[in-house]
Amino acid sequence: MKATIKFLKFFLNISFKPINKIDVILLDENYSSLNFDHLSYEVVNFKKINFFCAVKSLYKFLIKENLNLNLKETYLKNLYRSYSPKVAISHHLNKRALLCKYLCPEIFTITYQFSYVNKYVSKTLGLDYKNEKKYKSCDYFCIFHESDKKIFEKYFISSFIVTGSIKNNEIILDDKIKNTKKLMYISEYSPSRLNTKDHYHTRSESFIVKMLKKYCEKNNFSLNIALRSNRRDKENKLNRESEINYFKSLIGDKFNYQSKSSYQLASESNLTICMSSNLGIELLSRKYKVLFLPYHDYFNKEEIYPYIENSTSPFVHRNFNENEISEKINKLLNLDSLDWEKAITKYSTPILFDKNNSILKKKIFALCNLKITKY
Repeated sequence: MKATIKFLKFFLNISFKPINKIDVILLDENYSSLNFDHLSYEVVNFKKINFFCAVKSLYKFLIKENLNLNLKETYLKNLYRSYSPKVAISHHLNKRALLCKYLCPEIFTITYQFSYVNKYVSKTLGLDYKNEKKYKSCDYFCIFHESDKKIFEKYFISSFIVTGSIKNNEIILDDKIKNTKKLMYISEYSPSRLNTKDHYHTRSESFIVKMLKKYCEKNNFSLNIALRSNRRDKENKLNRESEINYFKSLIGDKFNYQSKSSYQLASESNLTICMSSNLGIELLSRKYKVLFLPYHDYFNKEEIYPYIENSTSPFVHRNFNENEISEKINKLLNLDSLDWEKAITKYSTPILFDKNNSILKKKIFALCNLKITKY
């Protein structure tokens, strides 16, 4: 019976769909929702096994056409070449564009930075000095900020291009809503953290959420919590109901949650509060008001948030004094847009916000030998 179920599952994962030639292949489940006018592109489905490509790959593997490749790599090599693309794209966490360059040197490959990095979180974000040769090189590497090059060039050989966050750039939002009296907190809920001996992260989040609840009640604001389980990369990894119940255990029903994207919720809020969220860094590039609250005191306070002057910045607060945090929230809320932009310029060097990814798309069009003036 088990063997039958296993066979059925395998059979259901087989695709008999013919593969067409394409300009661009996306190897990241299109995490950043990229789209291209005037170009053909396709998101490669790694959950399905293409029957025709599999048969061809098995044959080549058995005759040992490539001694350095295992069966999976042989399949991927034939899969990518079946599309005959000019460009392949993925983010740095899955490293698929890097492997693609190793398997198919003729394809131009682009890797983009998934989230902010610093020397403390680099290894948890897919970086390792011991990266195998097959994950070392790509043609172009898109980074958030010029300073990130110092980190990534230790691990990868590439031409680095400052583009800002590819995901953030691709999201088009309406003009920011004003006078809504809404605060947004970016959830960092993680069941694994709740069960560890080091509860610093959990204690910080508990403190912040409870403090924000009090602030909103006192000042007649509503509190929106941007759920982590709404993120595409957390699909099937985080349980939405469990996350909601976690916050209810902290502050009851004194918060709102929706299925809207965190970016949309931020555009409807007067101020976004977070701990270490990458979204906070991205929103700052859009000139949205953001406040970073206490997170991991055992890190160097000068370096925990990249691109920001951590010690004196009006939008970073490092202790657990409720009165001081409330005062800082008041000051940020009362800043007009011009004063806020001056504060950003004085206390940070934000990542680039390149609306609609014009830098990336111009590069891709050039690689595809297309002269497009739109971007």
